[in-house]
Amino acid sequence: MIGLAGTCFTSVLHETRSSTSTTAVLKDFTVGQLGACTPALTTQVNKAGASFNGTVSPGTPVNDTATINVTGASSPDDATGTVNFFLCGPSASAAPDCSSGGTAAGANKALADTSNPANTKDGISGASSDSVNTSTSKLAPGYYCFRAVADLTNYADPAAETNTTSECFRVKDTTTIATAQKWLPQDTATIGTGSGGSAPAGTVVFSLYTNGTCSGTAVTFTDSDGSDGYSTNNQTYQTASTIVSWSATFTPTDTGSFDGSTTTRCERSDLTIDNSASVFPPN
Repeated sequence: MIGLAGTCFTSVLHETRSSTSTTAVLKDFTVGQLGACTPALTTQVNKAGASFNGTVSPGTPVNDTATINVTGASSPDDATGTVNFFLCGPSASAAPDCSSGGTAAGANKALADTSNPANTKDGISGASSDSVNTSTSKLAPGYYCFRAVADLTNYADPAAETNTTSECFRVKDTTTIATAQKWLPQDTATIGTGSGGSAPAGTVVFSLYTNGTCSGTAVTFTDSDGSDGYSTNNQTYQTASTIVSWSATFTPTDTGSFDGSTTTRCERSDLTIDNSASVFPPN
């Protein structure tokens, strides 16, 4: 026995001699073929060191792992050489075709034994690409796929590998929402009917104060169309906590039949605006 069981050979040369002497004349030569050891390349996209095929946010690192598995013998040598990785995309709606092209995502990555425990005679070795979509080099939203191409030194090169099952992922951006309250103080007035049962026509002047006592300088609003009641058309929003107050005065059109009103009571509004709450919905 020469101790080569389980080792990969592609051919064998058999010879005979005329006697057992090492100087005997060589007679016959026979060349035969043995079953060839075949390396196969598989790949898997990874996120945070774990197998993954899905969606990530911009800035979440993703990489690709290539594995060479040699079959055809019980104890084949691990494949040696390098792997080149490429990244294709982005595509807007589906995984892109990465059978060619793409940008480099790791050049000449050396194959190494990936068995645990280490075993360089089980035909399993691998290499990983560079990480893409890092925090300092975020990918644009869209679909991406890797491709791996092996260049072996001790076996024939396997076919390049890309597929949408284990080689692709999606970058999907997230949005945030911020809110800020704004209030638009308004006031309305209703004119009471006279003794004849009808409300007189006229004009209402509303006064808006930035205090709670209806004192000092006011912003005024005038409405003379009382067909649907009298109201203000204030366009100045309040965006912070404040106090406002309103008063109103009515002047009738028919001053011969009606007297104008005295100024109304002071209407006060305390506006509390708090945009600091961070929990939604509230507890």
